[in-house]
Amino acid sequence: MAYTIEVEKTQGVNAISLVKYAYVTEKDAALLYEDMSSQNKSEMAISYQEAFAGPPWYEAYVCNGCGSFSKDPGVCGNCKEHQLTRAYPIKMLEESYFREMLQVYTPGLLIIADNGDGGVVGFTTGGNIKLGELIEKKYNNNQIVKKSILKNTKMSPDTVVFYENETCIRTEWQQKKVGGRLNFERVKAAKEMGSQLICGRTVNRPWLGTKEKHFSEFGYKCASFVPDGDTYQINGSNRLFFLAQQSKSE
Repeated sequence: MAYTIEVEKTQGVNAISLVKYAYVTEKDAALLYEDMSSQNKSEMAISYQEAFAGPPWYEAYVCNGCGSFSKDPGVCGNCKEHQLTRAYPIKMLEESYFREMLQVYTPGLLIIADNGDGGVVGFTTGGNIKLGELIEKKYNNNQIVKKSILKNTKMSPDTVVFYENETCIRTEWQQKKVGGRLNFERVKAAKEMGSQLICGRTVNRPWLGTKEKHFSEFGYKCASFVPDGDTYQINGSNRLFFLAQQSKSE
Protein backbone atom coordinates (compact mmCIF):
# COMPACT_ATOMS: atom_id res chain seq x y z
CA MET A 1 0.00 0.00 0.00
CA ALA A 2 1.25 3.49 -0.84
CA TYR A 3 0.09 4.91 2.49
CA THR A 4 -0.32 3.65 6.05
CA ILE A 5 -3.42 3.61 8.26
CA GLU A 6 -3.53 3.52 12.05
CA VAL A 7 -6.70 3.59 14.16
CA GLU A 8 -6.80 4.67 17.80
CA LYS A 9 -9.92 4.77 19.97
CA THR A 10 -10.40 7.12 22.91
CA GLN A 11 -12.53 6.56 26.01
CA GLY A 12 -15.01 8.73 27.89
CA VAL A 13 -18.22 10.68 27.27
CA ASN A 14 -16.98 12.27 24.04
CA ALA A 15 -15.10 9.20 22.83
CA ILE A 16 -13.85 9.33 19.25
CA SER A 17 -11.75 7.20 16.96
CA LEU A 18 -8.68 8.70 15.33
CA VAL A 19 -7.85 7.37 11.88
CA LYS A 20 -4.29 8.37 10.98
CA TYR A 21 -3.09 8.29 7.38
CA ALA A 22 0.57 8.83 6.47
CA TYR A 23 1.96 9.12 2.93
CA VAL A 24 5.30 9.98 1.32
CA THR A 25 4.73 11.19 -2.24
CA GLU A 26 2.15 13.22 -4.15
CA LYS A 27 1.06 10.00 -5.88
CA ASP A 28 0.54 8.33 -2.50
CA ALA A 29 -1.56 11.28 -1.31
CA ALA A 30 -3.68 11.17 -4.47
CA LEU A 31 -4.27 7.43 -4.05
CA LEU A 32 -5.27 7.93 -0.42
CA TYR A 33 -7.86 10.50 -1.40
CA GLU A 34 -9.19 8.30 -4.22
CA ASP A 35 -9.65 5.44 -1.75
CA MET A 36 -11.61 7.52 0.75
CA SER A 37 -15.36 7.00 0.78
CA SER A 38 -17.64 9.65 -0.69
CA GLN A 39 -19.26 9.93 2.74
CA ASN A 40 -15.95 10.78 4.41
CA LYS A 41 -15.13 13.35 1.74
CA SER A 42 -18.54 14.97 2.12
CA GLU A 43 -18.31 15.06 5.92
CA MET A 44 -14.81 16.53 5.75
CA ALA A 45 -16.20 19.26 3.50
CA ILE A 46 -19.03 19.97 5.94
CA SER A 47 -16.49 20.11 8.78
CA TYR A 48 -14.47 22.64 6.78
CA GLN A 49 -17.50 24.81 6.01
CA GLU A 50 -18.75 24.77 9.59
CA ALA A 51 -15.33 25.50 11.09
CA PHE A 52 -14.68 28.58 8.98
CA ALA A 53 -18.27 29.82 9.27
CA GLY A 54 -17.80 30.11 13.03
CA PRO A 55 -15.52 32.14 15.31
CA PRO A 56 -13.07 33.71 14.89
CA TRP A 57 -13.35 33.69 11.08
CA TYR A 58 -17.08 33.93 10.32
CA GLU A 59 -16.39 33.08 6.67
CA ALA A 60 -19.84 31.68 5.92
CA TYR A 61 -20.46 33.71 2.75
CA VAL A 62 -18.17 35.28 0.18
CA CYS A 63 -18.37 38.03 -2.42
CA ASN A 64 -17.25 36.72 -5.80
CA GLY A 65 -16.49 40.30 -6.82
CA CYS A 66 -14.14 41.67 -4.15
CA GLY A 67 -13.50 38.45 -2.20
CA SER A 68 -14.79 39.74 1.14
CA PHE A 69 -16.30 37.29 3.62
CA SER A 70 -19.37 37.66 5.82
CA LYS A 71 -21.18 35.60 8.45
CA ASP A 72 -24.54 36.62 6.99
CA PRO A 73 -26.06 36.30 3.49
CA GLY A 74 -27.16 39.27 1.37
CA VAL A 75 -25.39 41.98 -0.60
CA CYS A 76 -21.66 42.44 0.00
CA GLY A 77 -21.12 45.03 2.71
CA ASN A 78 -17.73 45.92 1.30
CA CYS A 79 -18.22 46.59 -2.43
CA LYS A 80 -22.03 46.96 -2.21
CA GLU A 81 -22.34 45.41 -5.67
CA HIS A 82 -22.56 41.62 -5.50
CA GLN A 83 -24.84 39.09 -3.84
CA LEU A 84 -22.92 36.87 -1.44
CA THR A 85 -22.70 33.13 -2.07
CA ARG A 86 -21.85 30.23 0.25
CA ALA A 87 -18.14 30.23 1.01
CA TYR A 88 -16.06 27.10 0.40
CA PRO A 89 -18.56 25.17 -1.76
CA ILE A 90 -18.81 21.48 -0.90
CA LYS A 91 -18.23 20.39 -4.50
CA MET A 92 -15.04 22.48 -4.80
CA LEU A 93 -13.67 21.09 -1.55
CA GLU A 94 -14.42 17.48 -2.50
CA GLU A 95 -13.29 17.60 -6.12
CA SER A 96 -10.17 19.78 -5.98
CA TYR A 97 -9.18 21.49 -2.74
CA PHE A 98 -8.78 18.45 -0.49
CA ARG A 99 -6.76 16.58 -3.10
CA GLU A 100 -4.38 19.53 -3.47
CA MET A 101 -4.31 20.01 0.31
CA LEU A 102 -2.80 16.54 0.67
CA GLN A 103 -0.55 16.51 -2.39
CA VAL A 104 1.24 19.82 -1.85
CA TYR A 105 2.73 18.86 1.52
CA THR A 106 4.71 15.62 1.32
CA PRO A 107 5.65 13.55 3.17
CA GLY A 108 2.43 14.31 5.00
CA LEU A 109 -0.46 13.12 7.08
CA LEU A 110 -4.20 13.28 7.47
CA ILE A 111 -5.84 12.49 10.80
CA ILE A 112 -9.62 12.05 10.88
CA ALA A 113 -11.71 12.05 14.05
CA ASP A 114 -14.87 9.98 13.76
CA ASN A 115 -17.71 9.39 16.18
CA GLY A 116 -17.16 5.63 16.33
CA ASP A 117 -19.72 4.92 13.63
CA GLY A 118 -17.57 6.12 10.74
CA GLY A 119 -18.96 9.66 10.77
CA VAL A 120 -16.29 12.37 10.43
CA VAL A 121 -16.47 14.99 13.20
CA GLY A 122 -13.17 16.70 12.36
CA PHE A 123 -9.78 16.36 10.73
CA THR A 124 -6.28 17.80 10.66
CA THR A 125 -3.55 17.79 8.01
CA GLY A 126 0.08 18.77 7.55
CA GLY A 127 3.31 17.90 5.80
CA ASN A 128 6.66 18.99 4.46
CA ILE A 129 7.39 21.84 2.07
CA LYS A 130 10.22 24.29 1.42
CA LEU A 131 9.71 27.49 3.40
CA GLY A 132 10.04 29.76 0.37
CA GLU A 133 7.44 27.78 -1.57
CA LEU A 134 5.10 27.79 1.41
CA ILE A 135 5.27 31.57 1.83
CA GLU A 136 4.68 32.21 -1.86
CA LYS A 137 1.69 29.85 -1.86
CA LYS A 138 0.01 31.00 1.33
CA TYR A 139 0.72 34.71 0.95
CA ASN A 140 0.04 35.00 -2.79
CA ASN A 141 3.70 35.60 -3.64
CA ASN A 142 3.89 38.69 -1.40
CA GLN A 143 7.62 39.41 -1.43
CA ILE A 144 7.41 41.79 1.55
CA VAL A 145 5.96 38.99 3.67
CA LYS A 146 8.52 36.53 2.33
CA LYS A 147 11.44 38.81 3.19
CA SER A 148 10.03 39.45 6.66
CA ILE A 149 9.52 35.77 7.51
CA LEU A 150 12.94 34.73 6.23
CA LYS A 151 14.58 37.57 8.17
CA ASN A 152 12.73 36.90 11.42
CA THR A 153 13.23 33.14 11.33
CA LYS A 154 16.80 33.33 9.99
CA MET A 155 15.89 30.55 7.58
CA SER A 156 16.58 30.15 3.86
CA PRO A 157 13.89 29.67 1.21
CA ASP A 158 15.10 26.08 0.75
CA THR A 159 14.66 25.14 4.42
CA VAL A 160 12.19 22.26 4.69
CA VAL A 161 9.47 22.79 7.29
CA PHE A 162 6.47 20.80 8.44
CA TYR A 163 3.45 23.00 7.77
CA GLU A 164 0.44 22.66 10.06
CA ASN A 165 -2.25 23.11 7.45
CA GLU A 166 -5.93 22.65 8.28
CA THR A 167 -7.74 21.65 11.47
CA CYS A 168 -11.54 21.66 11.16
CA ILE A 169 -14.16 20.44 13.65
CA ARG A 170 -17.92 20.01 13.21
CA THR A 171 -19.92 22.62 15.13
CA GLU A 172 -21.51 20.18 17.58
CA TRP A 173 -18.10 18.70 18.43
CA GLN A 174 -16.33 21.98 19.12
CA GLN A 175 -15.34 22.81 22.71
CA LYS A 176 -15.02 19.08 23.41
CA LYS A 177 -11.22 18.91 23.11
CA VAL A 178 -11.35 17.20 19.71
CA GLY A 179 -9.25 19.91 18.06
CA GLY A 180 -6.66 19.76 20.82
CA ARG A 181 -6.41 15.98 20.52
CA LEU A 182 -5.97 16.21 16.75
CA ASN A 183 -3.26 18.87 17.09
CA PHE A 184 -1.43 16.83 19.73
CA GLU A 185 -1.38 13.82 17.41
CA ARG A 186 -0.21 15.99 14.49
CA VAL A 187 2.75 17.37 16.45
CA LYS A 188 3.56 13.86 17.67
CA ALA A 189 3.49 12.54 14.10
CA ALA A 190 5.62 15.42 12.83
CA LYS A 191 8.26 14.64 15.42
CA GLU A 192 8.16 10.95 14.52
CA MET A 193 8.74 12.00 10.90
CA GLY A 194 11.93 13.71 12.05
CA SER A 195 10.67 17.26 11.54
CA GLN A 196 12.97 19.80 13.19
CA LEU A 197 10.81 22.76 12.22
CA ILE A 198 7.01 23.07 12.43
CA CYS A 199 5.25 26.21 11.27
CA GLY A 200 1.83 27.65 10.57
CA ARG A 201 -0.28 30.77 10.82
CA THR A 202 -3.36 31.75 12.79
CA VAL A 203 -5.47 34.63 14.09
CA ASN A 204 -6.82 32.45 16.89
CA ARG A 205 -4.72 33.29 19.97
CA PRO A 206 -6.24 30.64 22.28
CA TRP A 207 -5.62 28.01 19.57
CA LEU A 208 -2.00 29.16 19.33
CA GLY A 209 -1.74 28.75 23.10
CA THR A 210 -2.85 25.12 22.73
CA LYS A 211 -0.28 24.59 20.00
CA GLU A 212 2.50 26.11 22.10
CA LYS A 213 1.65 23.72 24.94
CA HIS A 214 1.89 20.73 22.61
CA PHE A 215 5.12 21.98 21.05
CA SER A 216 6.67 22.27 24.49
CA GLU A 217 5.58 18.74 25.42
CA PHE A 218 7.42 17.37 22.40
CA GLY A 219 10.57 19.45 22.87
CA TYR A 220 9.92 22.34 20.49
CA LYS A 221 10.35 26.03 21.24
CA CYS A 222 7.80 28.24 19.50
CA ALA A 223 8.02 31.89 18.44
CA SER A 224 5.35 33.91 16.63
CA PHE A 225 5.07 37.32 14.97
CA VAL A 226 3.06 39.34 12.47
CA PRO A 227 5.05 39.41 9.19
CA ASP A 228 5.57 42.78 7.52
CA GLY A 229 3.16 43.11 4.62
CA ASP A 230 0.49 40.75 6.01
CA THR A 231 -2.57 42.97 6.45
CA TYR A 232 -5.05 40.16 7.17
CA GLN A 233 -6.93 40.61 10.42
CA ILE A 234 -10.21 39.71 12.08
CA ASN A 235 -11.84 42.08 14.55
CA GLY A 236 -8.54 43.90 14.96
CA SER A 237 -6.56 40.70 15.55
CA ASN A 238 -3.66 40.33 13.13
CA ARG A 239 -2.66 36.99 11.67
CA LEU A 240 0.45 35.47 13.25
CA PHE A 241 3.10 33.31 11.65
CA PHE A 242 4.62 30.82 14.09
CA LEU A 243 7.69 28.61 13.93
CA ALA A 244 8.44 25.83 16.40
CA GLN A 245 12.01 24.57 16.44
CA GLN A 246 13.20 21.31 17.96
CA SER A 247 15.41 21.93 20.99
CA LYS A 248 19.01 20.90 20.41
CA SER A 249 18.91 18.72 23.51
CA GLU A 250 16.11 16.58 22.04
